[in-house]
Amino acid sequence: MPDGQEPQRVPVMPDNPEPAPDLYWRAFKVVAPPLLRLHRVRVTGAENLPAAGQGGAIVAALHNGALDGVFIALAASARGRAVRFVADEDICNVPVIGKIIRDAGCIPIASYKGQGTDPEKI
Repeated sequence: MPDGQEPQRVPVMPDNPEPAPDLYWRAFKVVAPPLLRLHRVRVTGAENLPAAGQGGAIVAALHNGALDGVFIALAASARGRAVRFVADEDICNVPVIGKIIRDAGCIPIASYKGQGTDPEKI
């Protein structure tokens, strides 16, 4: 290392990153509970997700509808966890929806093109 230079530091991802823009998280907390009641969603097994500060977690879910991700995020928030999603890059490029999910911290992936996802995005 040349004299007078600091060693490069590797950034560390916190166990529980804060939701991307706070505006989205606040809107989510207002919109999600009525959606749960409307769709009669019952959350079970949330206790299996580590609470905030107890390490990371990957939740992989098959889903049938666009609201399933909202329900997963709500269950995680009950444990104090922020959630990051992955979505097909084509959805991330849809004019209005794409902007919202990208701004909320969604990670775009090339799921069907035989291409990998840039590890730097994750």
